[in-house]
Amino acid sequence: MRYSCRIAAFIAIFQLLNIAASAAGQTVGGVPGLGSPLSGLPLERTGTARHAGSWDRNGRNNDYRIIAPGQSLVLLNYHGAGIIRRFWCTFPGNKRVRCQLILRMYWDGEKHPSVRVPLGAFFGVGFGRRVDYKSAPLEETSGGYNCFWPMPFHKSAYWTITNETNQTVRGFYWNIGFDTYKKVSSRMLEFHALWRQENPVPAGKNYVILNTTGRGQYVGTALFMQNLQDRGLEFLEGNEMVYIDGHKKENYYQGIGPIKPGQIRPAIEGTGTEDYFCSGWYFRNGPYSAPYHGCVIKDVKRGRISAYRWHIEDAIPFKKSIRFTIQVGPTDNVRAAYSSVAYWYQTQPHPVYPKLPPAAALLPVPPPPRHK
Repeated sequence: MRYSCRIAAFIAIFQLLNIAASAAGQTVGGVPGLGSPLSGLPLERTGTARHAGSWDRNGRNNDYRIIAPGQSLVLLNYHGAGIIRRFWCTFPGNKRVRCQLILRMYWDGEKHPSVRVPLGAFFGVGFGRRVDYKSAPLEETSGGYNCFWPMPFHKSAYWTITNETNQTVRGFYWNIGFDTYKKVSSRMLEFHALWRQENPVPAGKNYVILNTTGRGQYVGTALFMQNLQDRGLEFLEGNEMVYIDGHKKENYYQGIGPIKPGQIRPAIEGTGTEDYFCSGWYFRNGPYSAPYHGCVIKDVKRGRISAYRWHIEDAIPFKKSIRFTIQVGPTDNVRAAYSSVAYWYQTQPHPVYPKLPPAAALLPVPPPPRHK
């Protein structure tokens, strides 16, 4: 009995020490609140709460904006240092609106955006669909779109949304919550997100989700896959292959046959696409969502998959460069159209992104006709 009491007392003391250590660890770069969400709440925050949004400045209830075709709307324009904590929006519209509203974010007076993504894809769902799901940094819930990626900035933050559709968006609502500070630690990196696509992915080539230079860490992937040769999901046999730091020549070993002299091996190679998304057997039990990974669309009839993977517990650091790729089938032998959003933090300046394709190319690729 005495022995059991001693064990219980030891466990209680150990838990209290853990809680204290956890709370002490909430301060990152001199700014509290970037660690465990609950244990950091008692720590006093030194920032000033600020907000940008679409509320009616005239005291009525017209809490939205209208965006005409070709028009850009400024969502945020703040000068000073701070950290974005929350971004919420909602809007009416169809597949075209979700694919052709373009979100851009600029940090610290840069000329080129660090974030440039179609709005629907930014929230982690492909093919112009809106699907209720929950994850740690991104959600779509009952008509609302939510983002909780922390986004530090040192001098300024400037966001726009551009309507590339041929229709007027008649009710765009948004709220952005952020804290301002006199100074944000130089160790805090800027948030980046980039959408890209290949239709089709060239045969014998890995699909490139991100290829960038600088110093930072890779934190997430949203990948949207469409089979073009049939309605199957055999493209899921492809492995992710990640090349880290200092590779300038595109002589990458992509997992096809024996490695050749001079080819660069990936620093990280997986065992299959659904394995990378922390699932198995072609997402055997169908769509689901979890805090760090999920498959929000599994459409066998169309040969489509929309999945996400957040590297929150296992962010991938890089000092010079990162090239994040994935095979399309076991030997890049499946004809498919891929699009994706890469999420990462890095130093500025970042490489200038390639131009967006025409608006029509932002729409999802139709599935192939059925075999007779």
